[in-house]
Amino acid sequence: MSLTSCLKNPTSTLSHFLTEHLPSVDGLISDYRSRLARYPAPVSPVTGAGRRPEYRMLGHTIDHRLRISLGAPTGQPIKEGVVRAVLDDAGWPDPDVISTVRAAGSVLLKELKQYRSSDGQPLALDSEAEDRLARLCHVASSFEALFRHAGWVRGNSLGSSRPGATLEEIIDAVPPYVVHDIRQQMASAAHPGPSGAARSASPHHSARGPPSAATACPADAGWDGLNGSRGELLYSRGP
Repeated sequence: MSLTSCLKNPTSTLSHFLTEHLPSVDGLISDYRSRLARYPAPVSPVTGAGRRPEYRMLGHTIDHRLRISLGAPTGQPIKEGVVRAVLDDAGWPDPDVISTVRAAGSVLLKELKQYRSSDGQPLALDSEAEDRLARLCHVASSFEALFRHAGWVRGNSLGSSRPGATLEEIIDAVPPYVVHDIRQQMASAAHPGPSGAARSASPHHSARGPPSAATACPADAGWDGLNGSRGELLYSRGP
């Protein structure tokens, strides 16, 4: 069940949670927008003529990248995606592509494990490291899609992998606009602004109070076992 679906359903667990903890959001939204005016305008992906950004995949990619920065778990949905890659979509992709993708997924998990830390990672790494991590997170998002759809759905970019391709070849195929957009987003987040305040109040980076200052939203029905692939944090104002 998507976050949007939960928010549209007034009886969902998440809607009840928000009603209890954020009973009046109009003032909050107005205040938030006024504060945003102090900071640089949001960046937008630039794909070039004739191509539209894959906003959903960009969203999943930045989600993985931010989780790595905050020290939040990312691996379980990816691992499950590697497992569910055996489930083709009416013969697509070919079995040799599936074997290739599963092998690359295992290598991906090992590399992402190197970034795992309860203290998180910097919001922006040096240019070469940030470029690679953005690519890894984008490929990880395609494995998460395999998990969410319980197998292959036509259009997943992993399905166009060359039989026998290595992880290096797969991450090199990530569109340049994706890497550029994620790097811009992380560079923006690394500068003083709303994200910096949220980071300092997170359970792993609290400079203003105990971990109780951050409250994790509940997982809704059907989300069991995602091990942190979704869910947000609400931060209370420090004393």
